[in-house]
Amino acid sequence: GIYFYSSENSSIVNNYIQTSDAIIYGVRNHQGGQNAIISGNTINITASNSNWDPHSWFSAIEAYDAIIDSNDIYMYYEGYEGINVYGIRSERSEITNNIMDVGSNACHSACDHYAIWNMGVGSIVDHNSITSRYRTHGIWASNAQISNNNINGLSNSKWAIGHGANNVITGNTITNMSYGIQVDGQSDNVIDGNNIQVSNTGINGDGAQNLSVTNNTFEIGSGRFIS
Repeated sequence: GIYFYSSENSSIVNNYIQTSDAIIYGVRNHQGGQNAIISGNTINITASNSNWDPHSWFSAIEAYDAIIDSNDIYMYYEGYEGINVYGIRSERSEITNNIMDVGSNACHSACDHYAIWNMGVGSIVDHNSITSRYRTHGIWASNAQISNNNINGLSNSKWAIGHGANNVITGNTITNMSYGIQVDGQSDNVIDGNNIQVSNTGINGDGAQNLSVTNNTFEIGSGRFIS
């Protein structure tokens, strides 16, 4: 892939990356404050590895304080169960207009998989189209504006959106996921105007502080609207 550590103000634009290596990063700069623009790339990663590997995660895109826009990502991993999989792993970034199909069926209690992970003040996750397969969460963020995303599950057993404080979660459409929005134990979340169609719990707000839930539409299978 493309590795551009400690390269400030870089533009990674309109590249095609395909690999089937066991542990891989498509586009990576894991230093903060780099202000990269990552746009218009197509990244296709399929990997299978039955052996232990020292890497704790791998991702199609990893960048911090970046603009990550209009990329097309397909990513699937099946192998060692200690590996965390991320479509996009980021902090304090603007993640917009990406088309993503991310999944892994390899996991135990010590690992999780995410289509988008974006933590920290100023984070934006907007107008992304996500297919979240198997044991993969949709969007995991804190201090973020999470708006107008489409999250569709495929044989999914995880949450669509979670799991930090100070998120504004508005106008998202969630379909065919096991669970909707996870804010248990978190503070100052606003959940407004989302369409939530899941087989289990719609919103988990156990132990949440200053939680606002308004104007949402629910279609629930055997679970609860709000717990």
